[in-house]
Amino acid sequence: MRVETFASFVFVNLDPEAQPVGEMADGAEAIMRRFIPDLDRLTLIEEVDVPIAANWKVIQENSIEGYHFDYSGPHHKELVDLIDFAGYDLQEHDKWWTYIGPPKQGTTHAYGVPLAGATWQTDGFFNIGLWPNATIYAFPYADVVGTFIMNPTGPETASLRFGYYGVAGRALPEVSKACIRWMNEDLGPEDIRLNVSNQKGLRSLGFDHGVYMIGEGLDNRSEKLVSHFHELCYNAINA
Repeated sequence: MRVETFASFVFVNLDPEAQPVGEMADGAEAIMRRFIPDLDRLTLIEEVDVPIAANWKVIQENSIEGYHFDYSGPHHKELVDLIDFAGYDLQEHDKWWTYIGPPKQGTTHAYGVPLAGATWQTDGFFNIGLWPNATIYAFPYADVVGTFIMNPTGPETASLRFGYYGVAGRALPEVSKACIRWMNEDLGPEDIRLNVSNQKGLRSLGFDHGVYMIGEGLDNRSEKLVSHFHELCYNAINA
């Protein structure tokens, strides 16, 4: 099997002929280090596997577009309240992509906790996706780095592995602890309900085909990364 270290994370691939991550994601590590300054000092806090009644690609699609923030529920609006959503930016880079939201000025609380005295990796919302199924991210004002990996377990089921990493030797601020609880108990379940509902819709007799939301004025709500991801899937399937 192939084992390699990229951006301080260890990647394992059962295909010895697979393209190296560093080659596949050329330029990605520099962006990661800009938003995650303690990348080399991270240590695992906790990890959990969550079964989801949805194809892994449905989960990926949900994570890489911006329009669902408006319609998903109260906890997505809580996240939008921490970032300048007008500046939410989605960028494709061949076999990796980023979606980044700059911080909202004047923020004093996050996840129900005051920010006074807290430390954090970034005050914005940073996400980087690596083809095909890995995401590394940092939520606003949290001194924690998250990962989620979408593992297929069947045509309409998947296991979503959440990992949380803190800085070795540094006590986790209360706002970071609150962020992990909020992700596990509020935002995560809200997203999972979207995934399950979407899978049911795809299975229904009412679905024929969708239309991408891409165009002028839709930049922060665009599905251009979904289209890019579908192209990567199409090329891989038909290789």
